[in-house]
Amino acid sequence: MNKFYQKNMRDIHLVKRKNGGFTLIELLVVVLIIGILSAVVLPQYTKAVEKSRSAEAMVILNYLKKQGDLYILANGIPSQAVSFADLEAELPSGFQVMPDQEDMACDNKHWCYMTHSEVWGDVATTYPDSPMARRYKNGNDGRELLYSLEYISNQINDSRKGKIICTDDSANYCSMFGTTSGNVIN
Repeated sequence: MNKFYQKNMRDIHLVKRKNGGFTLIELLVVVLIIGILSAVVLPQYTKAVEKSRSAEAMVILNYLKKQGDLYILANGIPSQAVSFADLEAELPSGFQVMPDQEDMACDNKHWCYMTHSEVWGDVATTYPDSPMARRYKNGNDGRELLYSLEYISNQINDSRKGKIICTDDSANYCSMFGTTSGNVIN
């Protein structure tokens, strides 16, 4: 071919490319790659966020357990539920003790904490060394319980006493702790 013609065709192609932007195929490929990446990353991100929230809850549970142990040492085992004020528990900012239940405090991150487990088997317990945390889906007003974390009281004759167990209905939230519902968190 003619050198002049080849040079002009190359220049025309460059001019077209500069003014034309991206082709439709290139845009579709980029959108497809972004879609695939987001489909892979988003579930992992939400799982990581939930694990960090539950880790925070376990730290607060450990604190409440220690406060409960101190209460039992000082006052003996109570006959009724104790309040957060009785435990002398200093809750982080953002917590609000429920006006109708002084043994329950909720935060704005969908968690409610109790100074004791409500029910152990068929027996209601008031042991302050068995605090419980409940994770709600739509905040504590919606009351749609996702899962619970609770300490098993040292006062109960059970092989799991003094350990945290996870309880969920069937959504397998406990699997993020490496356990199943009703078992000790590893």
